Amino acid sequence: MSDQAPGGDAPDVGLTPDIGLSLHEWATRWQQIEDDRSDDLGESLEVAAELLDDILAELHIPATGAEAPATEDVIEARRQIGDVLERRRNDQPLAGDEVADAFDEARRVISYLVSGRVESDETGF
Repeated sequence: MSDQAPGGDAPDVGLTPDIGLSLHEWATRWQQIEDDRSDDLGESLEVAAELLDDILAELHIPATGAEAPATEDVIEARRQIGDVLERRRNDQPLAGDEVADAFDEARRVISYLVSGRVESDETGF
């Protein structure tokens, strides 16, 4: 039996996602978000949160529910971004720079995740 083929009962045993392709897609999507930021910061934050959710899902990091690690900083950051978005959608008051701060936090978390969880500003995000 080949050790390069999936084995066991699970259909994806032995397979891992091609992170290189994902990184390219994520970078392309992030660049579009950055380009659109000046047109509508709130909408850009919505799209950034969607990208963050996609990255978390592809990296198999649970962001909601009982399986979400409460001590993980990225999960807390995503929760806070979601809170800002929810209040924005419901036309509730937001502090002056709260949406911009949430956008910057989304950028920081995405950068952290795509860098392999290395604290750095050198990832291109």
